[in-house]
Amino acid sequence: MEESRVAQSENDQSIRDMESKELAIYDLTLTVTQAHHVNCDYTDMRTRGLVKKPAIFSLNDFQSEGGGPDSVEHQKIVMWQHFATFLTPSIQRIVEFAKKIPGFSELTQDDQLRLIKNGFFEYEFVLALFNFVTSINSLDLNDSEIGLFSSVILLTSERVGIYDHKIIDHIQERLLEALKVQITKHHPGEPNTFPMLMMKLPELRSLGAKHSEHLDWFRANWTRLSVPALFAEIFDIPRFEEHEQ
Repeated sequence: MEESRVAQSENDQSIRDMESKELAIYDLTLTVTQAHHVNCDYTDMRTRGLVKKPAIFSLNDFQSEGGGPDSVEHQKIVMWQHFATFLTPSIQRIVEFAKKIPGFSELTQDDQLRLIKNGFFEYEFVLALFNFVTSINSLDLNDSEIGLFSSVILLTSERVGIYDHKIIDHIQERLLEALKVQITKHHPGEPNTFPMLMMKLPELRSLGAKHSEHLDWFRANWTRLSVPALFAEIFDIPRFEEHEQ
């Protein structure tokens, strides 16, 4: 009789633990989803009515006074200045999104900055690719799944200069668990969706690395550029104001 009561008590505790874990995952998913909706321009609702067309650029768009049409280097400078200006609002949005991810604000400020700095381009690729590239969007992820996957991208301890690897790994593990639960619910009978999504991580790392190389060009040519202060601060690009002080 006593053994039966003990077994029942252990079973009840196991159920409570499971319910508590499920509630924690639900809260995490809800928080990240809300942050994604507020800070992302590419949610399903905002892109539903868009007509996807190929982007067409002309070098004339990047020419300005003082540089002739044959000045390829000058055109490159103007183009990258436009690029920096275009991306700057996204930097603010990713900062606000990251601050809403449970556990992020508990990290040191240095680790927070490094995660944003080194994960920014991969994060932007995720938002754009999952909405506009057919081969990737075929996974049919919803906003919650994209938000969680974006969080996984940001909370990656394998970034240069990161100090507290264990805490970041723990946060990422919780995000991965929530992502897996969400995908299992949304994609019943599709066991390959989560593994296929994880296979995208190396591709994103590679794309992020290529853009880091472009940032090296920014730093090497900073005296010839005029970029927004936030862009320069996040990516360690000197500015004339600093040089003059």
